[in-house]
Amino acid sequence: MHLLSLPTDEAARVDSESVFEGAIMGLEQLTALDNRFKPFFSTLFSPHAPPRELLTPDENKAVSSSVALFLKLVSPHAAMSSAQYCLEHLIRKHHIHRFDYDEMICCPLPWHDTALFVRAVKLVRLLGGKSTRWG
Repeated sequence: MHLLSLPTDEAARVDSESVFEGAIMGLEQLTALDNRFKPFFSTLFSPHAPPRELLTPDENKAVSSSVALFLKLVSPHAAMSSAQYCLEHLIRKHHIHRFDYDEMICCPLPWHDTALFVRAVKLVRLLGGKSTRWG
């Protein structure tokens, strides 16, 4: 497991429940900045969201659409720790590094000269499971 805001060895020690709690707090902070984040509490950040591997192709397409919208909204805030907890939740819960890798790379692109962008590219390349145009 990788927490984008932490070195890999530290991130591995952070359990998924802690990441989810951090993501909810992060989403609250993002919503305070921009109310367009509010609907994601009941979709991408719902504790009842099923694993993507169990979804039908149409359901997966709907999740991908929601992921794409969220990542576009969060991109200007991607350097904030609150946003990074949200991104980590999306990686762990919704496997965006496998299903939505183009959007995942584009999200931190404005931060291309930071460790955040480098870690995102490495996750897509190493954990994505298939060759992509990004690596």
